[in-house]
Amino acid sequence: PYFNTTLRSNVIPYIFLILLFYTPYFNTIGNSYLPKETESGKAFYEITYFLKEALEGKRNLNNQYLVYKEYNAHNRFYINALIEKGIKTGYKNWWELKKGDSVFVVQTEMTDYIQSHFKYKKGNEYSHICFYTIL
Repeated sequence: PYFNTTLRSNVIPYIFLILLFYTPYFNTIGNSYLPKETESGKAFYEITYFLKEALEGKRNLNNQYLVYKEYNAHNRFYINALIEKGIKTGYKNWWELKKGDSVFVVQTEMTDYIQSHFKYKKGNEYSHICFYTIL
């Protein structure tokens, strides 16, 4: 009897706490288990998704090298996995490009550099990813 009386008279604080934490809790669960990629995230990770598709066999990057400036650990993971799989690929630094290199770029800065410093043959494009052969 004491427990039922106490619970009935003190149920309002419990309801208040449940309502207070309901929205943040379910927002956190939703963000953790059903994340939605932002547009800026899609653009930043576009090359990473492309490399993942290459690892899955959906893209051919044999004898193609990525030219990428700035942070690239997320790309290195897939490049290294492709190399371990036996695909001849890797990184080329923009200052080391030379005649005969076949490269792909996603950054506008690297595209502009290749187009202004080299004679090139432009290959396929995939969204913002461009393929070049340095002539």
